[in-house]
Amino acid sequence: MSTVTKDNYHFFTYTNESLLTSAPKGVCIEFHGLNLTCSYAEPEERAKRFADQGIILVKPMTNPWSWMNPQAFSITETIMDILEEKYPQVKGNLALAGGSMGGYEALMYSVYTKRHLLSCTVNCPLCDCEQFRADDPWRAKTIMCAHYEDGDFDKSLHDRSPINNIDKMPGIKYTVFQCTADSIINKEVQADKFVEKAKGTLDISYYLSESSEHCELTPEMWEKHDSIIFSSFANINI
Repeated sequence: MSTVTKDNYHFFTYTNESLLTSAPKGVCIEFHGLNLTCSYAEPEERAKRFADQGIILVKPMTNPWSWMNPQAFSITETIMDILEEKYPQVKGNLALAGGSMGGYEALMYSVYTKRHLLSCTVNCPLCDCEQFRADDPWRAKTIMCAHYEDGDFDKSLHDRSPINNIDKMPGIKYTVFQCTADSIINKEVQADKFVEKAKGTLDISYYLSESSEHCELTPEMWEKHDSIIFSSFANINI
């Protein structure tokens, strides 16, 4: 029996269901970044915009250092099972998003899940775990904690890097946003290299948020970010 059930799933995820004014047509899972230790208790203005579009915004509360490990994947899949049972019309209408570790998780969830996806939109994502260890071993240890059961850490970093899983990513629209003044994720060896390698294999677009720190998109870039997600659902009618 799953720990996450239809009666308690709100303990494990934020959703904007209370803000919906009509039957939803789809779901957007937005994965959180590293070290998040609180839940989303109050609706954001942004969550209202998703609700106005008929989109359930889901923000799973997995673990501050989850890195799409088996637990995080299982919890997310269970939450989606519950939502698809509650709202059958949303099945197959799923978009992914996330920033930093959450961007990594969105990319890797697209590799692991068997669900039909519409798009994946990420903000300052970690794309190369091996490079991350070389650049920032202190933060990279959180990946070791998340995937401790893998055993061979060198192999784990390689196998669990989005840049090494491009050929397993589905044929959906991928969009990467990167802040040019990012002091946490090295743009040149992370997003730049991922996008360049993905060209010709994925349908991928790349946008730079000038002079912005880690995940702090300008208002114009946030508008573009969310409009890309909304456009994923443009042709869905229920």
